[in-house]
Amino acid sequence: MLEAAQQRQNSIEVAVIPENQHCGAVSDIQRAELAPGGPLLGCLCVQGQLVVWNPADREVPPAKVDGCFRDFSWEDVIVPSRGVSSFRLLAVGSQWDLKLLEVEAERSASISLLCVSDCPADRLLQTVREKDHRLTELESLHMLSFAAGRCCLLLNSHWLLQLQWRQVEEELQMFSSCCSIQLNETDRHAAVHHCVCRDTLFILSSTGIISLFSITDGSLLASIDLPAYLSSDPAKEHLVSSFSSFCLLQVSADLCTVVAVTRSHTAVATDLNHYFRTFPEHLLCAGPPTRPPLRPQQPSDQDSLASSSCSQAALRSAFSSDRSWEARLASMYIRAQQAPSPSASFQPAGTSWSSSLPHLSHRAPSLAHSKVPHGGVTAAFSVPGSSAPSLLTVSEFSALLTFVSPSNSQITVALWDLKSGSVSYHQVEGEAALVQRCGERQHRLVLKKSGVFQVLFSVSQQDLLSRLMLFGSAATVDAVCHLNNWGRCSIPIHALQAGLKNRQLDTVDFYLKSKENILNPSTAFSAADQPAPSTLNLTESVQELCPALDLLCSAVRDSNSDAQSRQFSEQLLNITVNFVNTQIRSVLSNTHHEDLGVQSCVDVLDRYASELRSYMKKFPWPAGGDTPGTNSAPPAQETQGDEWEQLQTEEVVLRSILTNQIPRAQAVLRRKSRPEQHLSALRKEGLRQVLCCLQRRDLQTANTLLTNMGFTVKQQLHSICLYTNDRDLREFVVEELSRRSCFPEDEMQSVSFIRDMERLGSLQPVSRCSASTTSQRLVHVFQRGAGGGQEVLEDLLGKQRTEEQQGLWGNLRLDWVRNWNQSCQTSVFLSRRQHTELTSCDAADLWRYLTALHDQRRVVHWIQNGETTDASQWPELSPELVNDNTVCSRYMRENILDLLARRGVFVPEELADLEQLLWRMAQGGGVMTSSPPVPQYRSPLGLDLHSLFITFCLDHNQQYLLYTYLDHYRLTPRNCPLLTNQSLSESQPWFEMLVKIQEITRDLSDPGLIFQASLTSAQVLLPGSQASLSSLLLEGHSLLALAAIMFAPGGIDQQVTVQGERSGRAERTVDPQLLKMALAPHPKLKAALFPAGSRGSGSSSDISVYHLLQSLHPLDPSRLFGWQTANTLDSTETSELPHFSSPHLVNRFALVENLDFLYYLRHGRPSFAYATFLVQQLNGCGDVKALLQQARQQVYRLALQCFNVPSVASAAVCFCQLLGVSSFKLRVDIRAMNIILQHWNQHNTHNTPAQTLHNLVSKGVQLAEAEPGAAEELIGYLEAAVTSSLEQKGASRSSYEAAQEWALPVEFCQLHSLKLSSVYPAHCAHDGQFVHFLLFVQLHNFPPQQVRSLAAQFGPALQAHMSLAFQDLQVYTQRRSCGAEVHTHTLSKEETPGGPEQPTELFQSLLQSLEEASPCRYLLQEALVQRCPTLAVLAACQQGVELLPCLCVWMLTCVDHVIAEDATAHLVEAPQHHEWTLHDLSIIWRTLLGRGHVRPLLRGFELFQRDCPLVLVLRMFELCCDYRNFCEAKVKLLDFQRTLIALRNSSPAPSSELPLQWVESQASVLLLTILQRCSSQYDLHRLLHLLADVDKLLKSNGPDFKKLSQLSQILQGSGVSLSPRLLQSNSPSVQQEEFQATVDSLQARGRCSQAREVAVLAGLPVHRLLLSQILQEVKSQKSKQQWRRLETRVSFWRKCHEQLKTESTDPESASQLFLSQAETEPAGSSAAGEIQTELLDVQERCLLLGLAAHWLSCSARLPWNSWRAWKRRCGSAGYDVTC
Repeated sequence: MLEAAQQRQNSIEVAVIPENQHCGAVSDIQRAELAPGGPLLGCLCVQGQLVVWNPADREVPPAKVDGCFRDFSWEDVIVPSRGVSSFRLLAVGSQWDLKLLEVEAERSASISLLCVSDCPADRLLQTVREKDHRLTELESLHMLSFAAGRCCLLLNSHWLLQLQWRQVEEELQMFSSCCSIQLNETDRHAAVHHCVCRDTLFILSSTGIISLFSITDGSLLASIDLPAYLSSDPAKEHLVSSFSSFCLLQVSADLCTVVAVTRSHTAVATDLNHYFRTFPEHLLCAGPPTRPPLRPQQPSDQDSLASSSCSQAALRSAFSSDRSWEARLASMYIRAQQAPSPSASFQPAGTSWSSSLPHLSHRAPSLAHSKVPHGGVTAAFSVPGSSAPSLLTVSEFSALLTFVSPSNSQITVALWDLKSGSVSYHQVEGEAALVQRCGERQHRLVLKKSGVFQVLFSVSQQDLLSRLMLFGSAATVDAVCHLNNWGRCSIPIHALQAGLKNRQLDTVDFYLKSKENILNPSTAFSAADQPAPSTLNLTESVQELCPALDLLCSAVRDSNSDAQSRQFSEQLLNITVNFVNTQIRSVLSNTHHEDLGVQSCVDVLDRYASELRSYMKKFPWPAGGDTPGTNSAPPAQETQGDEWEQLQTEEVVLRSILTNQIPRAQAVLRRKSRPEQHLSALRKEGLRQVLCCLQRRDLQTANTLLTNMGFTVKQQLHSICLYTNDRDLREFVVEELSRRSCFPEDEMQSVSFIRDMERLGSLQPVSRCSASTTSQRLVHVFQRGAGGGQEVLEDLLGKQRTEEQQGLWGNLRLDWVRNWNQSCQTSVFLSRRQHTELTSCDAADLWRYLTALHDQRRVVHWIQNGETTDASQWPELSPELVNDNTVCSRYMRENILDLLARRGVFVPEELADLEQLLWRMAQGGGVMTSSPPVPQYRSPLGLDLHSLFITFCLDHNQQYLLYTYLDHYRLTPRNCPLLTNQSLSESQPWFEMLVKIQEITRDLSDPGLIFQASLTSAQVLLPGSQASLSSLLLEGHSLLALAAIMFAPGGIDQQVTVQGERSGRAERTVDPQLLKMALAPHPKLKAALFPAGSRGSGSSSDISVYHLLQSLHPLDPSRLFGWQTANTLDSTETSELPHFSSPHLVNRFALVENLDFLYYLRHGRPSFAYATFLVQQLNGCGDVKALLQQARQQVYRLALQCFNVPSVASAAVCFCQLLGVSSFKLRVDIRAMNIILQHWNQHNTHNTPAQTLHNLVSKGVQLAEAEPGAAEELIGYLEAAVTSSLEQKGASRSSYEAAQEWALPVEFCQLHSLKLSSVYPAHCAHDGQFVHFLLFVQLHNFPPQQVRSLAAQFGPALQAHMSLAFQDLQVYTQRRSCGAEVHTHTLSKEETPGGPEQPTELFQSLLQSLEEASPCRYLLQEALVQRCPTLAVLAACQQGVELLPCLCVWMLTCVDHVIAEDATAHLVEAPQHHEWTLHDLSIIWRTLLGRGHVRPLLRGFELFQRDCPLVLVLRMFELCCDYRNFCEAKVKLLDFQRTLIALRNSSPAPSSELPLQWVESQASVLLLTILQRCSSQYDLHRLLHLLADVDKLLKSNGPDFKKLSQLSQILQGSGVSLSPRLLQSNSPSVQQEEFQATVDSLQARGRCSQAREVAVLAGLPVHRLLLSQILQEVKSQKSKQQWRRLETRVSFWRKCHEQLKTESTDPESASQLFLSQAETEPAGSSAAGEIQTELLDVQERCLLLGLAAHWLSCSARLPWNSWRAWKRRCGSAGYDVTC
């Protein structure tokens, strides 16, 4: 293991923010984080308080966030959507609740905190419960990330919860999604740290196992076993055991390096690329990389920046709409960081393991490589043992680790170089808190009382200032020096060189300021390093200045000779002369220098002054200026200066630049207080004058202005040409630059392209899609109105289109076009040309343009017309062109290749791949066509397509396909040479058999072909042997051989030769003896072939033809020919001739299909469909309801597909009725679709009726599948159809007949949960038909809000009348889609906020209850169903009713349904059918109290149990929790006590009242609940003090309130809080354990007296506490001055002795206390008081030993031997025991 060496000299602390008086106690800060891009700092204290303040602003006080918190995080935003002074902060409360705060802070203004959203823990828990109902408690919450309004949380180490805040209609809404991670129970408990990097969650366990999960779906991506990885290296195997108890983890941004830290201050770094190459099985998500789509998923303009960004990202090339210098620098910096290292240059790009992650596969692969050696590297950090690792950041080069001690007493920062293994340390002095910076990783900021500091490694103060000078500005260096109180520092001379080269006068000025005290020894050195006067060498100091002065003089000389740089020369000359004069003045006024040194120094400086004075212009400076010589100006020039005072600012600037008198203009403008007095503003105005001159074509004046301002004329003209959008100005400048031969050729081509584009911009652009229907609808609507404004509307639309078309081309700039490549220019050029002009373009460019545009219509037209008479309209289309220039999506490319394949055209890429070619042929027209698809095809081996396909079939054993292919193309060995290949026949015997069998069909008259086929079949049957008749006989196939002989040439007589004779071919001949032996099992057949006597004398044949067919397996006589009586081998039972309806054939071979109920519905047979449904599906079904719902949906879809077929529609309706399912929705939708179809057929002349029907059917299918937007689209068509129908009928739009027509759209809206169609009510309102209006909205149950908006369209008189009429009108809404639920709305203007809407009218329910047998029970049921508390009150008004059920129902209806469900979860039946008891009321009581809903309880008991004592404790609960009024709460508690006493002493209570014992039990529950809900220790103390005497009254087994009150009183001001377990558990063991823990905490804080009181209160032993208290008092006394007096010590020890005696302390413990103090070594003192102190110590020891002896003698258990041993011990120490 690497032992880290300390290198403190390589680090410094740099103050970045000064001290702020608002900074609190640094030791109490638990977490601090800076806001992204802002100065706000969030601090979380140990007590849970969250404070936001601005450390850079001393005037603004901190802002505190109300509540107690565990964690917080600033929102990290890439592109801020709000102002720079607005930030968002997400805080985690102590109860795991979330609070989103918006923080606004302006300069010198107070910080405002606004809670824009909050999410309680219950809501988080409910979100997870939707996934897992077993989750009951929220145990932990880790905030993983918070960026761009999206927060990722880890709940209970198992659930990933993502929260998204979005702005929806000026309201911030929260959306959530949840998923679980695949982590087992052991790893979940062992997880110690989490981090998120690039949407990947890393979880570290204490054993060193790292699990990787995707935060999107929680899937396990990979695992990393650090101990196994280290043990794989033998050199590090012994270190594995030392790495345990891991606690911290971090991953580099490129996911290549991971570092894990243990609690023992050791760390291990791992190269993940090498790790997953070593353990590839640990990468669980490896898969083929996928590229993102070239087009965005959402539809967008293809010319927009979003579309370009998506395409460029898919091509993995950079594209940015921000072309600023800062953006370019940032892009260059990112590319520089991603450059591969030299050592890893051999690795190809994209080899990083992170490319295997699914959510990162579409991104460009990281090119960074880890610098960690293979096998990992370890380190041990030398830091204090009490410190703990707190923050870790990792890059591919190094790791930065911070260790923090308790209470922020010490911070150590360690920089670990992963390549070299070296470690550098920096220890922060004093108390400091670690500050994190949101969005920044490699930074270390610490917060101290003195300000905010940044820790830098490997850089000194000098190097820091030098780098700031080179890469920053002089003002930055000056600010850093001032902030850190850094005095004189040596700025390197190359900083001056850089400043002069870049003409940075502020850098030159800062360099000279750093050297201004070099010749003044009194200020150049501090008091500590002040040299002696004799050592001051003024000459050497001047020599140090000479190189800088030479450099300045050279710069003045060079710039003065150039007319363009004269302004810079004058300013530089002024700075240098002032510096030289200051140095001369300093040297002459200083008395520390010798005269010789002063004279030589002045001579050197005077030489420089003389040289610089020669470059000064003799120009009169204005009055009040700080340049000498203004009083000597001649009067003529003063008059001239007065002349310029009368001119305008623009004229002054113009004249001053033309006459090279800029300083004079600055003086004039300074007196006018004009901003142009500054050189930068003056140059801006000068450039504006240049632009005006160029617009006036005054080129000479423009050249003069640019030259005198120091600009390069050609460069500035070129810049104007690039960035101007003025066409005429650009042409003028291009002409001028071309005349000077300064315009590049490539940019000239861009200019020509712009000219062509501007010419085409005036033309009508090519339409890529159908015209916008919006403008057509506007014109169509306007035509139906007043006819006089049609021309005006069309003119406005025309102007709008013209402005949109000309907007882009009117602002075209050369800077845009010059960066476009030729392909981009061609695409833009083609987009502006007409169709007739496109066909004359280059075929490759045109094809690339059309495919990139996905213009499928023109691509198809090009392909289809390529071979027709219209082929001249398009260029020739070749396969190579299609293969190399198709840039469309894969889907369109497949369509193009399929279309080309149908025309016999195949691209070379597919011709090279046979399988792909066969696939394309199948898509085009098939492999077997009338003519070969590719007749001239030749493979690289020279084979034609037939040969390749035959080889393909042989390789894949496709016998049947090959047979069909050969038969289709009639391929034979004569026309296909491959069929005669002997090697194929030998390797595949069935191939030869297939060829021979096909030869039979070619010539049926040749029996030899059948014989050859038989032999090849024998070859298949007998593989490995030669196919011959003899081999068949030898193998036992005698009948098969005999059958083959029958087809041999010449018959059986010629094949069966006599012994000794041989024919020409051995396979055709058979040995007669061999044949006889083979026919031995068939003696009759043998006798027939080889008769012994004359023919005809033998018996009848013993075999038949069926025996001969027995060996031919396709013609098995045991299964076939069963109807023949001669077939004795038949084994079947049937004797009839086979036919297609034979049951046994049907059962064994037929393909039987069961027709489902949808088949019969399509044929209009609902009864058959119903019967089929009952038999096939409903019979034996378990879930009948689900099956009916599925059948209803299928019938609904079928009916909408065939809505125009009356038989199908009526059958579907009848089928629904048979099933008992409502068909209302089906009937309404069918009627609506028919009306729309009729309207379309009447008004749509563009499409055929079939096309119209097809379009409407597709929309009906979308409606059936409930696709979003389908119902909204159809209601629009339906409204248009109804409107057209009424117009054709001539009916009034607000008549009753129209109302009947408009009922259908309203019913359609109700059934599909749409906003009800308001066309007819709006017509009634416009026509003043209020009666029809009221009837329609009441009949169709319009919502109240919609009715109000429609009533507002009446006239003023009717509107007022309608408002009065609607004041108390009830509208009954019956939702047809939700059964028979009825909703009631009151159309009054004022509605009760938050009040529940009553489903039915109140009086209707009341009247209905009178008809019931039990009115009270009915009203309670209706109250629960309708959630109406009023009905419960009315039920309680009945005579003789029991109030307990009314109280329960009233409280359940007063809370929301979630709480009501929790309170009734224990019920078996529905709540409206339940008999309510005290047990139910107890559960409701506990549920509402636990949720904090005390007011429903209080109101309920006041209504139904007014005299119950619980009303008093409920009021006490309300006063304590809601109003913090503990005085009034005390009064209510005393009243409760008096009431309880009175009830106990009174006679038995009536049966209608609640039992007293139950009341006491519920009161105990309430008191315990109010204690557990206390949010602060102060409130808990007040409550316990309030409840101290309750134990005397309540008979419960709850906590001892009196003891807890006394304990709370003791703990006041001690910093120790009351343990929650004391309130939750009543176990004596738990109580004693918590009291002991409290005693230990008090003792640790030094509060022994309070600890002793707690011990006495709890009955714990106090002797040990008394001894600890005495020891603390000893330490306190010894630190005082009075301890040097003998009487003080004697008095103190006497008091201790008396206290121990009073408390009856154990003698041995007391003796040991005094003896230990006697043996304590005295503290050192000065030499003067050494004798006196030694005497006091001796006297004190004598006293202590005496006291020890006294207490030892009081012990009855001490033996005499121990006493003598103690005396010898004291004597050996030199003390007399008797004293």
